Amino acid sequence: MSFASRLSRSIAKPLTSRTTSPETENHSRVSVELAGEELTLHGCHGAFWKSENLLLVADTHFGKDEVFRSAGIPVPGGVAAGTLARLETMIEAFRPDRLFILGDIQHASLRSDGATLATLASWRSRYEQLDIAAVIGNHDRAAETLLAAFHAKSLGRSMAIGPFELRHDPKPTPEAFVIAGHVHPVIRIREGRSLTLRLPCFHIQADAMTLPAIGMFTGGFPVKPGVADRFFVCRENQIAAWPPVS
Repeated sequence: MSFASRLSRSIAKPLTSRTTSPETENHSRVSVELAGEELTLHGCHGAFWKSENLLLVADTHFGKDEVFRSAGIPVPGGVAAGTLARLETMIEAFRPDRLFILGDIQHASLRSDGATLATLASWRSRYEQLDIAAVIGNHDRAAETLLAAFHAKSLGRSMAIGPFELRHDPKPTPEAFVIAGHVHPVIRIREGRSLTLRLPCFHIQADAMTLPAIGMFTGGFPVKPGVADRFFVCRENQIAAWPPVS
């Protein structure tokens, strides 16, 4: 059976314990219980915490294409717009009061007159009431210019909220359940005899959840699953448990 068929079967069926089925009309989301709280995972690579009306994403890496082009490396344009389109899809779906970016909001320092900052400022003007904040990641050593253009505040290296610690590095801590990014997790899925798919995923462990990178130009790191780990793969803005429930 092809991956597309298996993914469709997985989406169409109720998922396992502590997991509710995705919406039948578009399969774009699925709810999970973490540390006693319900979060909704979206196929656009974000997690919505309804009780806090908070949308969580990680690793936007705004400006990576601009940095590459300035170094003479040809890459397509429109990367920031694509990432913002993913954000917009989830904002329109959930109507959050707050958006937290869990590190690596930028790829490297950007020119104040560059195209990326102009794109961010234009997009931000349409969501002036949205409170945006960012955890500082390893690429954010000089992110002040981008944060200002995005009207976003810094949360420092981590933030404790409810049962969670929001941070960039997913290293577990005994004090709280960690929600993080940094790794850009993907799963390798064999499709036929010669094709291996690399799909971004939410990686849920006993004491941490790692979000897939929301940035359109970020790559991914294959993760090795533990015995009790759970995965939700994203493909074309849809999401499903992996492996599929039989």
